[in-house]
Amino acid sequence: MKPRLFYVIAWLPLALLLGVQLYARQFDGWGRWAAAPLFLLPVILSAVLVVFGVAICRREAAAGRALAAMATATLAAAIPALWFVVRVLAS
Repeated sequence: MKPRLFYVIAWLPLALLLGVQLYARQFDGWGRWAAAPLFLLPVILSAVLVVFGVAICRREAAAGRALAAMATATLAAAIPALWFVVRVLAS
């Protein structure tokens, strides 16, 4: 994956997570449980993009290029996966 494409796609899991949270907020009780599988999409996409982001970061570091922007994009892609891990550990 090209770094420029990754910069654009890296924010997608965070946007999906926020969208699913806004959608699930309208339900009460069992409705929230029924909407729970929707949260898997941003979490799985986040995990996949983090793997790509780490690989791109390693490639950029080997080439001697700056990593700040790529590391920020990888961190943004990791937020939904980290959110899920914290939710699982807290429950």
